[in-house]
Amino acid sequence: MIPAIGLTFDPYSERIEGQAAPGETLTVFSTLAPGRAFPVKVTTFERPQQMAWTGSMPLGMLKNVRTHTISPHGVGSRFARTEVISGPLLGMLAGTLPDLAEPFAAFCRGLKARVEAPKAEG
Repeated sequence: MIPAIGLTFDPYSERIEGQAAPGETLTVFSTLAPGRAFPVKVTTFERPQQMAWTGSMPLGMLKNVRTHTISPHGVGSRFARTEVISGPLLGMLAGTLPDLAEPFAAFCRGLKARVEAPKAEG
């Protein structure tokens, strides 16, 4: 088990608990739902290129797969984050799901600033 990590560059993340490894469970805490924990299973872990986690309701009634991918791009790298929501309840719940466009964009802006920041001398 790794200690809880805070994603200081992401204004919508409180912390993530658990171990990022195939088949392991992560618990995600978001400012979008204060006090609520979202358990997800690491379903893809191809270090350092890709990690996906999946959360679902019983019997697959609603399933959410969030994938983080890093790929070569010129002399640098490209990061992509996708989310696919599916399941029989999707049609009924679609109007109640939050719009995550801004939180995803804020995550990407924060991540970009963090990886492009000058390294501390030391």
